Amino acid sequence: MLIQFVEVMLGGGRSYFQPNTTTDPEDPTRNNRRQDGRDLIAEWKNARRNSNALYVWNKNQLHAADPATTDALLGTVRDLLSAFGKWCGAEKTYS
Repeated sequence: MLIQFVEVMLGGGRSYFQPNTTTDPEDPTRNNRRQDGRDLIAEWKNARRNSNALYVWNKNQLHAADPATTDALLGTVRDLLSAFGKWCGAEKTYS
């Protein structure tokens, strides 16, 4: 499985990574959108269970990640443009 060899993945559209029977960690009133029942975040964590893999979904978690002790990093955001602008400390946000 290719996912085992990727060291860093950052992307938007977190709701498409998790099944629509679960809610978003930033907004518990918003259901995720994946319709096939798969939880790609859990699958990634499981594929990396024997390594120092880290999953992050907010700026504080990303900034706390230590490259010296992290073998793999998966970061998902709810909305790609506005969230990455906030994560990077950009002044401008996108809608």
